[in-house]
Amino acid sequence: MPQEDVKELRSFISDLHEVLKVIVSNIDLLADEPGELPQLIRNAWRDVEPHFETMFGHLDEYLHGKMKPDNVEKFEAQLRERGLTGDQLKLKLRIFSMRKQEFEDEWAQFEKLTDQQKKRKRGFIGGIIDRILRIIQRILRSLLGFIGGAEAVEEFKGIVEEAIS
Repeated sequence: MPQEDVKELRSFISDLHEVLKVIVSNIDLLADEPGELPQLIRNAWRDVEPHFETMFGHLDEYLHGKMKPDNVEKFEAQLRERGLTGDQLKLKLRIFSMRKQEFEDEWAQFEKLTDQQKKRKRGFIGGIIDRILRIIQRILRSLLGFIGGAEAVEEFKGIVEEAIS
C-alpha cells in the first residue's frame, strides 16, 4: 500500500536527519583532519538541513491528498520502479533499522568515554558509522531525481563519509 510505504519513507528521512545531526555535532571527534574541515562541514550542514523540509514537503503532499491525480499515479509508479514499496522497501528499512540500532547503542557507549579513549576508539565508531551510511546511500539513491532535496542530502552524506573515513 503506497500510503503506508510513504509514511515509512518519511520516517526514514526523519531518522536520517537525526543520524546526520549526531555525526555533524561530533565532527571534531570524527573527522580525519582537525581544524578547518569540521567547521566547513558544520557550515555546509546549515545549507543542507533545509532540504529535509523539501523532502518532507514532497511526501506530505502525497500523504495529505494535495497531489494532482495524474501526479499521484506517476508518484506511485516511481515508488514501485525504485523499489520503494512493499517487501523491497521493508527489506531496506529493516537493514537500516538494524544499522541505526547498532549506531545508537555504540554511540551511547562512545559518548561515555573520555576524550583520550574516544581518540583510540575513533576507528571503531567510524566503522559503525560507515555501516549505517552505506544503507542510507542505497535508499537515498532511490530517491534521487524523484524527491526534491534528496540530491543535496545525498551529496552531503557522501562528503561527510569521506571526511570521517
